[in-house]
Amino acid sequence: MAKVAAASSDGVFINEHFGRADKFFIYEISEDGEYEFIETREVYLNDSKSGEDKLNKIIKLLGDVKLILASSIGSGAVSVLHDRNIVAVSLSGSIEKALESYAKRGKILEYLVAKDTFGTSVDRANCPIRAAKILTNIRRFND
Repeated sequence: MAKVAAASSDGVFINEHFGRADKFFIYEISEDGEYEFIETREVYLNDSKSGEDKLNKIIKLLGDVKLILASSIGSGAVSVLHDRNIVAVSLSGSIEKALESYAKRGKILEYLVAKDTFGTSVDRANCPIRAAKILTNIRRFND
């Protein structure tokens, strides 16, 4: 089973920037492609003022997920998540369609990401960004 986090303001659409999201909707996808909503996780900043503090809080909040879906995500955040074996993908649209697509293609996508991101690359700094682009470019939600 894999956990997926979607940055969303309404629980229907992926419509929040990763670093500005106040909440993430967590889903679990089983090996047979079924998925279910697990919980909503809210980002509480308290007195955090820097972007790095917020990034660290979000990463701690989402440390058990395998994939993060957000309408936008910076390359720095992608790189930090990559170091924790979490794939982040920038896309917008229906959470349901994204989960259905991931469930159908998850194993293929995981292979591509593992090969491109965690392999031996000459330019490791750009690998997480390149892997996220691969995922974004091959997704098709209207099959």
